Amino acid sequence: MGQTILTRRRLLGALGGAGAAALGVAATTGASANDRWGAVVSPTGESLHDVSHTSGTAYAVGSSGRVLRRVAGEWSVSTEKGAGRSKTLSACAPTDDGDRLWFCGASGTVGFLDVESGNVTSHAKPVGAGDGFTDIAVFGGVGAERVYLAASDGTVVIGRHGSGKLQWETRDTGGGYTITGVDFHTRERGHAVTNGSAVYRTTDAGATWDRIGIADAQVPLKAVVSGAQHVYAAGGSGRVFRLDCTCGRWTPFKPGNETVSALVQRDGRLLGAGGSGSVVERTDTGYTLYGTGTGNHLNGAAIGGDYGPDIVVGDGGAILER
Repeated sequence: MGQTILTRRRLLGALGGAGAAALGVAATTGASANDRWGAVVSPTGESLHDVSHTSGTAYAVGSSGRVLRRVAGEWSVSTEKGAGRSKTLSACAPTDDGDRLWFCGASGTVGFLDVESGNVTSHAKPVGAGDGFTDIAVFGGVGAERVYLAASDGTVVIGRHGSGKLQWETRDTGGGYTITGVDFHTRERGHAVTNGSAVYRTTDAGATWDRIGIADAQVPLKAVVSGAQHVYAAGGSGRVFRLDCTCGRWTPFKPGNETVSALVQRDGRLLGAGGSGSVVERTDTGYTLYGTGTGNHLNGAAIGGDYGPDIVVGDGGAILER
């Protein structure tokens, strides 16, 4: 997942100074002119689990295979029958050129939507299994992209182009826990996290995985941002962890108490979203926790910039923009 969308809501209670001091972190709670998240009209009351910007517009995916599309500032249903054949969609990610949006979800649901035509192509149960997929990472442009699927059985399913079609294979991280997040910063180098507090690294396009932390994390991890200099992981109890790839040291941050379910990075910005409509953002002074205009759990985020507004989506069809 690579971008962020958020809603506006009342400010959360200030983080206790003792908690921040114990972690040696600057963590604040508040709002400013840059943090005015506004709720927009949603065409669904069902939960939305992820959101992404593409070359044409933004898309959100969620329950019942629902795919929403943002056009001229308004959201509508993009696929009438549901891209996932009514199966819950858990995540989405665009190709590097933004012309194709991949998605994944329950019962082995995998596929992509062509941004220009709106046509949907299914690659359901790519390795014959019906296990659910929890997250997706895509690297490369249309026709040359590599697709990485995080599976509930602790494996990563990899799709590569070859012989005129996508070829799929399964690789085991060896941990046995559900892979809850996956992200790649090059075609070969990426990271995955689990609900068992583990972070795995691959340097060979997912062929092998090595565990690199997190010792004493003691919380399930929900999201990861891969990078050459730093890796970020987030999860339960408001925890955000940063890995310095040079020294191999993990630094914990605790800007709040709510689970951070989504974490994205773009153009040097880092944005997270999670429980009770909370949003976490990296600032010059550390990490700041913001409230938004909803109490709903936020599941997905997308950073806009030149692509449009920052967006967050969540339970009950919540959509918020900044």
